Amino acid sequence: MLLLAIKYAHEIYGANKVSLGVFENNEPAYYCYKAAGFKDVALNETETYHVLSEDWKCLELEIRF
Repeated sequence: MLLLAIKYAHEIYGANKVSLGVFENNEPAYYCYKAAGFKDVALNETETYHVLSEDWKCLELEIRF
């Protein structure tokens, strides 16, 4: 389904890239995105969200066409 969404964004909408954020503690999702062709984006500052009394870091990934 992820690969179809990427294809749709590129072929129907003409997107040059698709980007997303994933929490670093969500390893299954991170590796799923990597397997689909997403690459890590180096950011100057990592976004952090306060969730359930914890700080969760968000990683940025993108795929370019």
